[in-house]
Amino acid sequence: MGVETAADRATMLSVTDFGTLAVYKSKGKRYPINGIFDREYLGVDVAEAEFASSEPVFHIRTADLPCRWAFGDVLDIDCTLFNIRNVENDGTGMTKLRLEATS
Repeated sequence: MGVETAADRATMLSVTDFGTLAVYKSKGKRYPINGIFDREYLGVDVAEAEFASSEPVFHIRTADLPCRWAFGDVLDIDCTLFNIRNVENDGTGMTKLRLEATS
């Protein structure tokens, strides 16, 4: 169970705090949502050399997920499109959208 309240989570995700505005696109509809965008470095060992990559994730309040997630949903962050590959509810009121850059 999370320590903070729903209002605390909303404040943390505000664009005036740590948040970023994104647009969730699903089945022709567009939903603006706030969240924290993280593109953590990910090193992958390939033939004794490290290949640099990243693992983009968008953290949102679970209550802000605008619709039931489906393959083909897209997140637009600062005019960069990401396919949503997985949605992980952590049970504390927050959800991770696991992303993959579109080609």
